[in-house]
Amino acid sequence: MSETTQALAAALLLVGCGGGCSIQNIDKPAPYEYESWTKPGMTQLDVKKALLECGKPSPSPNAFIYEKALGIKDSDARLNHQFLTDACMERAGFSIRWGDTVAEYCSWDRHKHLPACQRGAAVPDRSVERRLNSWHCKLETDRDYCRKHAFVPAACDDPKYSNYENPPPECRP
Repeated sequence: MSETTQALAAALLLVGCGGGCSIQNIDKPAPYEYESWTKPGMTQLDVKKALLECGKPSPSPNAFIYEKALGIKDSDARLNHQFLTDACMERAGFSIRWGDTVAEYCSWDRHKHLPACQRGAAVPDRSVERRLNSWHCKLETDRDYCRKHAFVPAACDDPKYSNYENPPPECRP
């Protein structure tokens, strides 16, 4: 590989990482989304609950989860949903540790067309009902739902992965 190609690869890698990783921790996975949000006095459990209450399908969604949980395949539709739920988090007093605010992202030319970036966009309010009925919590509390909607339905019957009598704390009322 030429020096130019190596330099370009390194630059792209660093740009792709944003502020969440560096050359020192290049071998570590990217942080979970719930680790990206902070609010004084709030725990990671509080952040997970807030993310689900704002409409995230999971405390750590990715493109595959958006498609599986919400049927969102289009990258613009996924970004729009992310911006709306992130705006909900911001309105609830949370801030992102690395990355930009929704307003900053919406100022970029490539995002200005998204409905979430329009004046008067319908930003969701936090909802406990939305959290308890989220894809994530339904997988963790309803075996039949899990069997129909999980990436690996067999895991729904494996006690190592699912304990329907004791769901994770973010999925409790």
